[in-house]
Amino acid sequence: MAHKKSGAFACPCGSDKNYVVCCQPLHLKKDKAKTPEQLMRSRYSAYALGDLGQYLVDTWHPDYLGGLSAEALNHRGSNWIGLNVVQQSVSTKGNEGVVEFVAAFEDIECPSPRQFLRERSDFSRIDGVWLYTQGDMKAVTYPKRNDACLCGSGIKFKKCCAKFL
Repeated sequence: MAHKKSGAFACPCGSDKNYVVCCQPLHLKKDKAKTPEQLMRSRYSAYALGDLGQYLVDTWHPDYLGGLSAEALNHRGSNWIGLNVVQQSVSTKGNEGVVEFVAAFEDIECPSPRQFLRERSDFSRIDGVWLYTQGDMKAVTYPKRNDACLCGSGIKFKKCCAKFL
Protein backbone atom coordinates (compact mmCIF):
# COMPACT_ATOMS: atom_id res chain seq x y z
CA MET A 1 0.00 0.00 0.00
CA ALA A 2 2.90 2.40 0.51
CA HIS A 3 3.30 2.43 -3.24
CA LYS A 4 -0.17 3.95 -3.74
CA LYS A 5 0.29 6.45 -0.95
CA SER A 6 3.58 7.64 -2.43
CA GLY A 7 1.89 8.26 -5.77
CA ALA A 8 4.83 6.69 -7.61
CA PHE A 9 2.79 5.03 -10.36
CA ALA A 10 1.10 5.87 -13.65
CA CYS A 11 -2.19 7.66 -13.13
CA PRO A 12 -5.17 5.35 -13.71
CA CYS A 13 -6.90 8.04 -15.80
CA GLY A 14 -4.75 7.16 -18.80
CA SER A 15 -3.07 10.55 -19.11
CA ASP A 16 0.45 9.03 -19.32
CA LYS A 17 1.40 11.18 -16.32
CA ASN A 18 2.47 10.11 -12.86
CA TYR A 19 -0.39 10.08 -10.36
CA VAL A 20 1.49 12.61 -8.16
CA VAL A 21 1.21 15.32 -10.83
CA CYS A 22 -2.04 14.23 -12.42
CA CYS A 23 -5.05 13.27 -10.26
CA GLN A 24 -3.52 13.14 -6.77
CA PRO A 25 -3.51 16.96 -6.29
CA LEU A 26 -7.24 16.94 -7.07
CA HIS A 27 -7.91 14.00 -4.75
CA LEU A 28 -6.00 15.75 -1.95
CA LYS A 29 -7.89 19.01 -2.64
CA LYS A 30 -4.65 20.84 -3.40
CA ASP A 31 -5.97 21.78 -6.84
CA LYS A 32 -9.31 21.97 -8.68
CA ALA A 33 -10.21 20.56 -12.06
CA LYS A 34 -9.79 23.16 -14.78
CA THR A 35 -11.95 21.33 -17.33
CA PRO A 36 -14.79 18.80 -17.33
CA GLU A 37 -12.41 16.24 -18.85
CA GLN A 38 -9.89 16.72 -16.04
CA LEU A 39 -12.67 16.27 -13.47
CA MET A 40 -13.99 13.17 -15.23
CA ARG A 41 -10.49 11.64 -15.37
CA SER A 42 -9.95 12.35 -11.66
CA ARG A 43 -13.30 10.76 -10.82
CA TYR A 44 -12.42 7.70 -12.90
CA SER A 45 -9.12 7.47 -10.98
CA ALA A 46 -11.01 7.74 -7.70
CA TYR A 47 -13.18 4.77 -8.68
CA ALA A 48 -10.13 2.83 -9.93
CA LEU A 49 -8.10 3.42 -6.76
CA GLY A 50 -11.00 2.98 -4.33
CA ASP A 51 -11.43 4.56 -0.89
CA LEU A 52 -11.96 7.99 -2.42
CA GLY A 53 -15.72 8.12 -1.94
CA GLN A 54 -15.58 11.50 -0.23
CA TYR A 55 -13.83 12.97 -3.28
CA LEU A 56 -16.60 11.56 -5.49
CA VAL A 57 -19.28 13.08 -3.25
CA ASP A 58 -17.46 16.43 -3.15
CA THR A 59 -17.26 16.58 -6.96
CA TRP A 60 -20.87 15.53 -7.54
CA HIS A 61 -23.44 18.30 -7.92
CA PRO A 62 -25.62 18.00 -4.77
CA ASP A 63 -28.85 18.25 -6.80
CA TYR A 64 -27.89 15.00 -8.58
CA LEU A 65 -26.24 13.02 -5.76
CA GLY A 66 -29.47 11.20 -4.90
CA GLY A 67 -28.48 10.29 -1.35
CA LEU A 68 -25.24 8.51 -2.26
CA SER A 69 -22.70 8.49 0.55
CA ALA A 70 -18.91 8.40 0.57
CA GLU A 71 -19.12 5.03 2.29
CA ALA A 72 -21.29 3.57 -0.47
CA LEU A 73 -18.97 4.97 -3.14
CA ASN A 74 -15.91 3.49 -1.42
CA HIS A 75 -17.21 -0.02 -2.16
CA ARG A 76 -15.29 -1.51 -5.07
CA GLY A 77 -17.30 -3.95 -7.11
CA SER A 78 -15.15 -3.57 -10.20
CA ASN A 79 -11.52 -3.43 -11.24
CA TRP A 80 -11.26 -0.45 -13.58
CA ILE A 81 -8.62 -1.27 -16.16
CA GLY A 82 -8.73 1.32 -18.92
CA LEU A 83 -10.17 4.64 -19.97
CA ASN A 84 -10.59 6.15 -23.40
CA VAL A 85 -12.03 9.66 -23.79
CA VAL A 86 -14.09 9.69 -26.98
CA GLN A 87 -14.96 13.40 -27.05
CA GLN A 88 -15.34 16.41 -24.82
CA SER A 89 -16.83 19.86 -25.16
CA VAL A 90 -17.53 22.99 -23.14
CA SER A 91 -20.43 25.38 -23.79
CA THR A 92 -19.72 28.79 -25.25
CA LYS A 93 -20.44 30.40 -21.88
CA GLY A 94 -18.02 27.97 -20.24
CA ASN A 95 -20.34 26.74 -17.49
CA GLU A 96 -21.56 23.45 -18.97
CA GLY A 97 -19.48 20.58 -20.27
CA VAL A 98 -19.83 17.10 -21.70
CA VAL A 99 -17.34 14.24 -21.73
CA GLU A 100 -18.02 10.98 -23.51
CA PHE A 101 -15.80 8.06 -22.58
CA VAL A 102 -15.43 4.30 -22.65
CA ALA A 103 -14.12 2.55 -19.55
CA ALA A 104 -13.02 -1.08 -19.43
CA PHE A 105 -13.60 -3.03 -16.25
CA GLU A 106 -13.85 -6.47 -14.74
CA ASP A 107 -16.32 -7.49 -12.07
CA ILE A 108 -14.39 -8.38 -8.88
CA GLU A 109 -16.62 -11.40 -8.22
CA CYS A 110 -16.30 -12.69 -11.78
CA PRO A 111 -13.23 -11.13 -13.44
CA SER A 112 -13.86 -12.53 -16.91
CA PRO A 113 -15.02 -11.44 -19.42
CA ARG A 114 -13.91 -7.83 -19.62
CA GLN A 115 -16.79 -5.39 -19.88
CA PHE A 116 -17.15 -1.85 -21.20
CA LEU A 117 -19.09 1.16 -19.99
CA ARG A 118 -19.75 3.97 -22.44
CA GLU A 119 -21.09 7.12 -20.86
CA ARG A 120 -21.87 10.68 -21.84
CA SER A 121 -21.27 12.65 -18.64
CA ASP A 122 -22.61 16.14 -17.99
CA PHE A 123 -20.81 18.74 -15.88
CA SER A 124 -21.66 22.19 -14.54
CA ARG A 125 -19.31 24.88 -13.31
CA ILE A 126 -20.59 26.65 -10.21
CA ASP A 127 -18.58 29.49 -8.67
CA GLY A 128 -15.58 28.38 -10.73
CA VAL A 129 -15.78 24.73 -9.60
CA TRP A 130 -16.60 21.91 -12.03
CA LEU A 131 -19.09 19.35 -10.73
CA TYR A 132 -20.40 16.11 -12.22
CA THR A 133 -24.18 16.19 -12.65
CA GLN A 134 -25.33 13.05 -14.42
CA GLY A 135 -24.38 10.51 -17.02
CA ASP A 136 -26.17 8.78 -19.85
CA MET A 137 -24.91 5.26 -20.46
CA LYS A 138 -24.94 4.09 -24.04
CA ALA A 139 -24.76 0.72 -25.65
CA VAL A 140 -21.17 -0.21 -26.45
CA THR A 141 -20.40 -0.67 -30.10
CA TYR A 142 -17.42 -2.95 -30.36
CA PRO A 143 -14.72 -1.90 -32.81
CA LYS A 144 -13.67 -3.95 -35.81
CA ARG A 145 -10.89 -6.45 -35.16
CA ASN A 146 -8.10 -4.17 -36.45
CA ASP A 147 -9.37 -0.97 -34.81
CA ALA A 148 -7.82 0.40 -31.63
CA CYS A 149 -9.18 -1.24 -28.49
CA LEU A 150 -11.89 0.53 -26.51
CA CYS A 151 -9.90 0.25 -23.26
CA GLY A 152 -7.35 2.81 -24.47
CA SER A 153 -4.37 0.43 -24.51
CA GLY A 154 -3.34 1.48 -28.01
CA ILE A 155 -3.37 -2.18 -29.10
CA LYS A 156 -5.62 -3.55 -31.81
CA PHE A 157 -8.95 -4.77 -30.47
CA LYS A 158 -8.35 -8.34 -31.70
CA LYS A 159 -5.11 -8.58 -29.67
CA CYS A 160 -6.52 -6.92 -26.54
CA CYS A 161 -10.03 -7.03 -25.17
CA ALA A 162 -11.63 -9.05 -27.98
CA LYS A 163 -9.99 -12.17 -26.57
CA PHE A 164 -11.99 -11.71 -23.35
CA LEU A 165 -15.38 -11.59 -25.08
